[in-house]
Amino acid sequence: MREVRFSLDWGAKYPLWESGTDKYVMEPSDYGLSLELGTALRNCVQFWHAHFIETDESSEWGSIENKEYFQIEGDRLIHRLRDEVQDSALVRDERS
Repeated sequence: MREVRFSLDWGAKYPLWESGTDKYVMEPSDYGLSLELGTALRNCVQFWHAHFIETDESSEWGSIENKEYFQIEGDRLIHRLRDEVQDSALVRDERS
């Protein structure tokens, strides 16, 4: 069974990764995800880019509220992703 890794990284449009593929950095269309979930995943990455601060010395959230929102939204998106791919893939939460 396929394994989708939910993880964020600079430069990726979606938090979808899969080893053993030619693409590695995946998109919602690779899994037949709903447009609504695809948009929400993209918004999640945009929020992370806007509010997660990484320097050579450290990485941190701009505020505790942003960190908490991201955690709650990430949990929600992972649940939805699992629902949509349950017959074809496992979803692994790799948020840091």
